[in-house]
Amino acid sequence: MVRWCAVMGLLTCCEPSVRDTPESADVAAPAAEADEETEAGLPVGTELLADDALREAVALALAAAETRVRVAQYTLWDSGAVVDLVDALGDAAERGVRVQVLADEEASDTPGLLAELEARGVETQLDSPDVTLHNKLWIIDDAVLTGSHNMSNSALTANREVSVRVTDPEAVAAFSDWFDAVWAAPESDPTIAAMSGATRAYFDDAVLDGVLGCIAQSRESLRVAMYAFSWSDEYPGGEVDQVLQALLAAHARGVALQVVLDGSSWIVDNAINEGAIAQLTTAGVPVRVADNEAVVHAKVMVCDQTAFVSDANWSYSGMVRYHGASVAVDGARVADPLAAWIDGLWRDGKVPD
Repeated sequence: MVRWCAVMGLLTCCEPSVRDTPESADVAAPAAEADEETEAGLPVGTELLADDALREAVALALAAAETRVRVAQYTLWDSGAVVDLVDALGDAAERGVRVQVLADEEASDTPGLLAELEARGVETQLDSPDVTLHNKLWIIDDAVLTGSHNMSNSALTANREVSVRVTDPEAVAAFSDWFDAVWAAPESDPTIAAMSGATRAYFDDAVLDGVLGCIAQSRESLRVAMYAFSWSDEYPGGEVDQVLQALLAAHARGVALQVVLDGSSWIVDNAINEGAIAQLTTAGVPVRVADNEAVVHAKVMVCDQTAFVSDANWSYSGMVRYHGASVAVDGARVADPLAAWIDGLWRDGKVPD
């Protein structure tokens, strides 16, 4: 079901809740810097997880989980790769790991999958119907995996998606605190202290601070790949307009800016990105629309040597109304492969009509 906000102009933007979307373009995601490995063979440290890489990373982490698994998901669809991960959650619970799954009510398959998990010892909960839980978040022992990957077969196997694995202890603690607060009170808007280290987490409506901060720090280059950039001239000074104005300011000060926006059927049919494209191209900002054979569902930026990975679309809903989690990671380890990934979308994209 496509939420009503998708067709209420450009004020909001929700994702199409479909099980099957067009397959992504056949562009291999660049590998991140090689990780060290634990004795169990698990990679450690921060790593980019582009396209179908998240599926294996989550499966490995669940198989090795020892103490606690916390999951917050917008959708749970009972098909394909999702079935395998749901089974792995059940396996972890049955061997004594505490497993908690918090889900939005968006997907019609969610109640059945939660019941299946409960039967295997998983603690489950739906979020408040007054709040949209838009997260795609896994906290597995001492690692966080978060980004744009929904629990759908298309997201895990076909879409152009980006998530990241984070093991910085301060960031993992912040994600854990946020999850525990929302688990205890799903309608709440937890206050998590701002972070100043090389890995910085942003939750709920604080995503705007993270986006604007990343753009403002750019001095040489700024790359954007975004599913939905729902700008409208009806809301000057609003959150999405602030992002647009920040991009235009970066371009004006000489930052090498390039923006790739999704061009899949749902986005095009609902004219989600048209306003932003018009504003950017009029100002001379280089813009490409991704190959419409792929769903570019990522919400990412590379600001010089900082990677920003998010589950939030650039829409009023994504930046204000929804629960969500984003993370900024300084350094080449994530920024370089993410920049190369965006460059691949750019090469295969087209100049807007």
